[in-house]
Amino acid sequence: MPPSSQAISEPEVGPELGPGTGSTARRSLHALIGLVGSAGLTFVALLVLVRTLEPSQYGLFALGFAINQVAFVVADAGLASSTARALAAASTGAERARAASSGLAIKGGVSIAVALALALAAPAIAAAYDHPDLAAVLRATAVALAAQSIFMLYRHGLNAVGDTRAMVGLVLGESAIETLAVVGFAVAGGTAAAAMSGRAVGFLVGAGLGFFLLRRRLGPLPAPSAATARSLAAYGLTLAVADGAFLLFTQIDVLLIGALRSARDVALFEAPARLLVVAGYLGYAVALSVAPRLARAERSRARATLVGAVRVVSTAQGAILLVWLALIVPNAVRIFGARYEPSGDVLLVLSPYLLLAGAAPLLSLAATYAGAGRLVVVASCAALAVNAAIDVTLLGAHGILVAAVATDVAFALFVALLLHGCSATFGFGLDRAAAAGLRLLVALAPAIVVLGGLLALGPVAAAVGLLPALGLYLGGLRLAGLMPAQLGTAWRRSAAGCDPGGRWR
Repeated sequence: MPPSSQAISEPEVGPELGPGTGSTARRSLHALIGLVGSAGLTFVALLVLVRTLEPSQYGLFALGFAINQVAFVVADAGLASSTARALAAASTGAERARAASSGLAIKGGVSIAVALALALAAPAIAAAYDHPDLAAVLRATAVALAAQSIFMLYRHGLNAVGDTRAMVGLVLGESAIETLAVVGFAVAGGTAAAAMSGRAVGFLVGAGLGFFLLRRRLGPLPAPSAATARSLAAYGLTLAVADGAFLLFTQIDVLLIGALRSARDVALFEAPARLLVVAGYLGYAVALSVAPRLARAERSRARATLVGAVRVVSTAQGAILLVWLALIVPNAVRIFGARYEPSGDVLLVLSPYLLLAGAAPLLSLAATYAGAGRLVVVASCAALAVNAAIDVTLLGAHGILVAAVATDVAFALFVALLLHGCSATFGFGLDRAAAAGLRLLVALAPAIVVLGGLLALGPVAAAVGLLPALGLYLGGLRLAGLMPAQLGTAWRRSAAGCDPGGRWR
């Protein structure tokens, strides 16, 4: 059971990442390198797809990807996160090896069974969407699904045992192969099914590489343990509900646009929405480093680490939002092509999501590793319900911008519920968290106003205004008392003409 919701009275924790920050920063940097590198490769593939495939074909690819994400929840069964938590909490090498072999045994069987079911159901799903070509896309998706599900266990497992460098190599290797295969197959075949086959190739190779890296770290894997498998499956079911609700939340707009509107509208919404994945990479990279430590940390140490990490990431996310408004939103046509002109409005309306995308993975993974998986279940289900309700009510009549608004509203609810639950689990004051969030918005507001005026003048004016806007934001952070200690030190040294370099404490 979570601790009492009454906050423990203590001096306000500063914006450092907490004890052991040097190691945390290095692991976060490793994770961020892998995520950004993977995002860059994925972005290359996205550009090729939107410019090579017709919007209707890219819409089918996006629809297949959304169905893959929903099926992935069942194929994963929460076992990737459950196994990672067991690996992080294990005190001996034998316990870690037993957890890995037990998780892999269950996950392999479930993943293959779900993939076969998807392949058999492909014609019926295609008929339901009234897109016959979708069947071939889903058959290729089934192969990618099985390989992706097993690959994710290795990826989470390497991070849980602290081998972030190997995880980075795995992520970058899989992404590079997947990008080459997707691009090559799409150019050669010109269809959504060909592009999806490229994803399957990438994950098949990635799964093989992941097995090699995890076995090298843990040594020979013993026979699976029935008791360990039952424990992993039990907690995995809780996480599966949470993961399922959240993944369905991230894909519900695409699924409903495909059902209520057209494949072309799917493409116009999904292509810009795909860029939002990158928006949360900083928070996710820090979460991959911080969250496993919370599985065994003493409560006050865990609280200091989590609060400091959320503050640092949230302030950085404000700067990312300004870059988004200055460089990404005004250049939608240049990024996606003239056929995707309406996607620029989608990018703009999704901006509030981006601001929250740093704290969300930190809070959700922290709750998962602390054993409070039910909190993520409640938050994910609430977000899914709100998003779906808005879409079903307004999407058909008012277009894809409704889906963007629904995503913003539901995601804000998701983060608010996670923050409330984590305040009880880790014992920090919710009122202080709310006050810090309000100060962040006040610090950010002048920069957004300036960029908003420049956006009306065109892409060049917005780009020129980025540096002044960032300067305004940093000034606002200082006045609001939110400047991270490390950044403030670098600022003072730079102003004094000193070398601003140096490692985090």
